[in-house]
Amino acid sequence: MKDLLGALAHAHSWNIAHRDIKPDNIMWGDDGHVRLVDFGLALQGKQNMVRSVGTPYFMPPEVVGHFEYTKKCDLWSLGCVMYMMVEGRFAFLGKTRDELFSKISTGLYVAPKFCSDDCKDLLSKMLVVDPDKRFSA
Repeated sequence: MKDLLGALAHAHSWNIAHRDIKPDNIMWGDDGHVRLVDFGLALQGKQNMVRSVGTPYFMPPEVVGHFEYTKKCDLWSLGCVMYMMVEGRFAFLGKTRDELFSKISTGLYVAPKFCSDDCKDLLSKMLVVDPDKRFSA
């Protein structure tokens, strides 16, 4: 997570939003560090930051709701990845796309059982519905 947050902090310092953070876009490097890859949906600045893009299980509420969003969308998605890493399942589930998006919009998830209090605390600061209150990289 430290490597991924560092990669996001670097991208965000250039005002670049990845917009598709998911396990498939995280790679293990030969040097033992993880890397964030596939910037195919990335945007610099605020251009077109209303269009709903990304992978549904990792989309933040502001993207699901088709609201204007910022690079903080990446923190939600990375929080969903972290949840999956420690709990072994998605943070938000639904039988249909509408049900999934409804659950994402509430931001309510079951706290993971198998992680430290620090891990739970970090998740609680990344999976915040209001992007203005969400942690930055």
